[in-house]
Amino acid sequence: MKSGIPQPSDQLDRLVRFFSTVNGTDKTLMLIQYTTKIIAWYADRQGSKLGANARALGGPVADFRILLRYYGLLPLLQYHQAIEQAPPPSRSLTTVIRLQNASMFLYYPMEHVYWLAAHKVIRMRSGTVDQVGYWSCRFWAIYVLLEYLRLHLIRQDRQTREAEVRESLISPEADAPGPKGAEKDPRPHSSRREGERLLRGFRQEREQWWTSFLINSAYFPLTFHWSIEGSTFPDVAVGICGTIAAILQFRNAWGSTA
Repeated sequence: MKSGIPQPSDQLDRLVRFFSTVNGTDKTLMLIQYTTKIIAWYADRQGSKLGANARALGGPVADFRILLRYYGLLPLLQYHQAIEQAPPPSRSLTTVIRLQNASMFLYYPMEHVYWLAAHKVIRMRSGTVDQVGYWSCRFWAIYVLLEYLRLHLIRQDRQTREAEVRESLISPEADAPGPKGAEKDPRPHSSRREGERLLRGFRQEREQWWTSFLINSAYFPLTFHWSIEGSTFPDVAVGICGTIAAILQFRNAWGSTA
């Protein structure tokens, strides 16, 4: 504080940016939604009334998060157009992404219908409402399964590129001087500095890959739990898996506002 006047706070500015985004709000609510399940489980074991309070908070938060996804088809359509205009070099990767997009194009409308019917905005038999909910989650489960394949293909591509860079760095030609007066070799990875920069980039790609893998692995049991009628998957396990995914996605969302 200078001359009694509060100074701007970078951290406060970042918080405002974070909560001003739908993604930042959603990941915060997601963290609340799933941690309340763990709190409720623990409170029940201790014979505390806090469990009922936690459920009373978690239910509306989960419901609001579904409503918050009302716009989900728009960024999905934007992503689909971007992929079609500039597809990845790998045909296999392009196919997997297209299949993922197709599953999401089915998931979002069905989830919207489920929410509207569950809140009696549109009339539908209760059994039909449940089936719409199950099928929306089944299409999400397809996306999650395909995500493992997408991550596998991305990892293969990164390993190939990284091996090429490392080979160029240990190659005698990498540091060998060219003929006197000759122009600089314009080939990629001929510079050691450039190669080291690329290796740093690969390290960041690996970190991002592992984050995506862990998020997907946390979602995997949840999608199948919500896709199966009469699933016996424990609610505390739902809380644990959801909390793991929430923390990792919260970190990603927070990092994007830096």
